[in-house]
Amino acid sequence: MTKPQFTVMYERKFSDGNYGSEGLSLAWTGTYEDDDPLVIDAKYAQVAAALRAHVLEQLARSAAERVRWAANRELHDREPKPTPDVDIREPIAVSDLEDLPL
Repeated sequence: MTKPQFTVMYERKFSDGNYGSEGLSLAWTGTYEDDDPLVIDAKYAQVAAALRAHVLEQLARSAAERVRWAANRELHDREPKPTPDVDIREPIAVSDLEDLPL
């Protein structure tokens, strides 16, 4: 009897800020050595985290400055930054719109 296989893939793409983008994807296929669902989930999570880290590390070495910055930010900033307390639904005064080109 053959052991079941699983494939994990991670892909990430960043804009280069100049109408282009740079990306990388990696996939890894392995076999389940254990039928325990907890072991399977742990292995899957371990492989997914490793692929994510490797993809972002490679993109952090890009020749494009904006790609490097974005990849480093995502790689090292695991906690999302709090959003500022600004109400974006603040009304716009008509006088603010008068100088806009048509």
